[in-house]
Amino acid sequence: TAVQRYPQSWQAKLGLAIAYRRQGLLEKAWQAYNRVVEQVPNNELALKTLGELAEYRQEWQARGVAALTSLLEINPDDLNARAQRALLFTYQGKLDLAQQDYEIVLQNNPTKDDLVNAAQVYAYTNQSQKAIELFESYRAMDGKITGNAKVAYARALRQTNNPSLAIEVLEAQLDGFELTNEQKIQARGELALAYLVNR
Repeated sequence: TAVQRYPQSWQAKLGLAIAYRRQGLLEKAWQAYNRVVEQVPNNELALKTLGELAEYRQEWQARGVAALTSLLEINPDDLNARAQRALLFTYQGKLDLAQQDYEIVLQNNPTKDDLVNAAQVYAYTNQSQKAIELFESYRAMDGKITGNAKVAYARALRQTNNPSLAIEVLEAQLDGFELTNEQKIQARGELALAYLVNR
């Protein structure tokens, strides 16, 4: 009602966007936050939320990266925004860019999620020793390595001359029921490489 009555009120649009998100109406929230940014390009809450929502749909990722980049130009010390942008870069396959962001995040008291997400990026950019260190730090914080992270962990183990442990990790992974078909294919491919290295 407020948006209809005051169509130029970005505050009303922002309130509506927040309400949509809290109701789980992600499509409407996405559109509403974009309308806020169209009117107020430097609104930090809207920019940050676009970056968070972009995780849910592949077609939103590029817009999410752009929003977080704008936010980091305003506030380069926002480590949550930087970690979220790194995650979106990872989803897009832009691992070098993801790593650049994670290098900054990891120097500043990273969260458990930051550790495990960064570890996967380092594993797939062939910096396996660093990946192993990050996975171990994650486990030290009671993190459980599962799903895609476990495949990346096994890859790092193989690349650091520990293929027998990589095989153990992957065989246990494939015995479980937590994997999608795509994850099973990745795990089997990594397992085949580990078998080969282990002769």
